[in-house]
Amino acid sequence: MQTQRILVGELQLGQTLNHCIRDGKKSEFDLLLAMLSTDVSDQDQFSLNTTQEEALFSQSLNEKFDIPPAQTLQAETLLEDEYSLTLGKIANQESLLAARLQHCLRPDALHFQSHMQHGISDELFDSLSPTVAQRFIKSANEVNEVNEIDSLNIEMDKLILAQKNYEANLVAA
Repeated sequence: MQTQRILVGELQLGQTLNHCIRDGKKSEFDLLLAMLSTDVSDQDQFSLNTTQEEALFSQSLNEKFDIPPAQTLQAETLLEDEYSLTLGKIANQESLLAARLQHCLRPDALHFQSHMQHGISDELFDSLSPTVAQRFIKSANEVNEVNEIDSLNIEMDKLILAQKNYEANLVAA
């Protein structure tokens, strides 16, 4: 099935859809609606040209104002548990003010699963065979290593971006 005329603009498409409804041409109406995209970025007026200046302005506000990450509700890794214990040691050895400052820079989790090991309860973990328990411990260590590598990659990306911005400022000056 072919429409009588070629569609050129949105207004013409709207009129054609109205005529299809009025004349009861359900198949043509369905075809015209299927040609529309639900993604706004497909439309020409919303296409983005990324230049260096726009890339600088498009930074998230958290990165722009150096806001630390949000406080997690529940500790998921052993590193988070150890970090909270470290905050306690800082408060004990140095002062509460130093611990509070460290907590503001990087908040620790609000809840710790003290009755859980590797996502399962202590009673169940204790009843596992040593080989199965070792598999849980090994998989948890691999996840921690991957998380550490990811955080290093993010830090490296920030460092490279800062270096590029510095070089751009030197060239502009």
